[in-house]
Amino acid sequence: MDPFQQHTGLSILWIYLSIILVFLFGIWETIFISKILGISQKKGIFLYFWHTFFSIVHYFWTIQAGNDVLGTYIISLDPSIGASYLLDGTSNYASNIFIVNFYRIFSYYLKFSFLTTFLVINIIGNNAILLIEYFYKKLSIDFPKNFKFVFGLFIWLPTLHFWTALGKDALVILGIILITYSLENLKKRFLFAIPSLILIVILRNYISIMVVGSIILSIFLNNRAIKQSSKVILLGVASLSLFFILPIVISFLFKGNLENIKTVFETIAYNSKVTSVGTYAIDPNTDLFTRIFTYIFRPLFFDVRNPFGIILSIDNFILLIIFVYSVINIVKLRCLRLSFKNEISTFCATFSFATVFLLSQSTSNLGLAARHKWMILPVFFILFLRIFRSAFLKNKIITQE
Repeated sequence: MDPFQQHTGLSILWIYLSIILVFLFGIWETIFISKILGISQKKGIFLYFWHTFFSIVHYFWTIQAGNDVLGTYIISLDPSIGASYLLDGTSNYASNIFIVNFYRIFSYYLKFSFLTTFLVINIIGNNAILLIEYFYKKLSIDFPKNFKFVFGLFIWLPTLHFWTALGKDALVILGIILITYSLENLKKRFLFAIPSLILIVILRNYISIMVVGSIILSIFLNNRAIKQSSKVILLGVASLSLFFILPIVISFLFKGNLENIKTVFETIAYNSKVTSVGTYAIDPNTDLFTRIFTYIFRPLFFDVRNPFGIILSIDNFILLIIFVYSVINIVKLRCLRLSFKNEISTFCATFSFATVFLLSQSTSNLGLAARHKWMILPVFFILFLRIFRSAFLKNKIITQE
């Protein structure tokens, strides 16, 4: 339904009815997923309400700003608009063929309003949050209260919920976390990994290379720790993925020719320069470590220039507290080596560090970073949880002996 059109009669009735039905379905789905994951249903519902609140805030912000999400929805209303239109440069909004057709299911076929479609994406994004809560609950079981409190802040961060209300971002973040979830028990969960990887390839192919590369590296670095059956599945999925992903990435990064590796560095430099504009941006010539710090933890309070910057700075300050607290206690407990004895921790570390390095070098706009970094931070969060889980589990065993 056109968000700028005045609706009456049955049309307006369906708008309100569909909003109520989708919202109630989200509650049922949250309870169902919470049972499967073994997390508190009460907390799951609170997280759903919290996520829905920021989805609605994001909806009004999108209506006001008129960004590419609104454009994608409007394009999806017209079934005559196909791939040729989206790829020939005549579209006024940045659109992706998959996401347009995904939106079309709700906007055109189910006649959902823009707000109702937002609430559908809200359910998808909330599933990613529930998976983060699953890791938090499972891995923090032996944590002292102060550790639980500090790490528990992560799950409620407003910008995490705000940016998982977008169609593309919600799907990519959910896909990455589902792959991490699959690695815990690949024999039973590998079916989650395959569609998740396909989604990431379609929506963010450069991230898919990081995912597959990290999986392969985790196999080689944990060769003795991985069961033979899991190793076969991992290598099979990774090899098959590379077979399909490489041509796409070669076309995207190397212009169809692997000899054009120079174009990768040129693209990174170009993106760094192009994104160095806007209210929150840094010099594209900033050094490596400053760029990484800036990408993850800024804007901070001294950068604030508008109300949105205040929210970002509060979230980033909390992220900085979690990071500093983690580093201090990793040194104090000497637990860094304990946690890298399985493929999940190795995958989390490899994917997180490699992706944050790549994206921090190609992004100078802090607003863009505030959105894209949520593809990485949940995996970093799981990594820190696993590091301290190993340390406190070891201390518990020593104490019992």
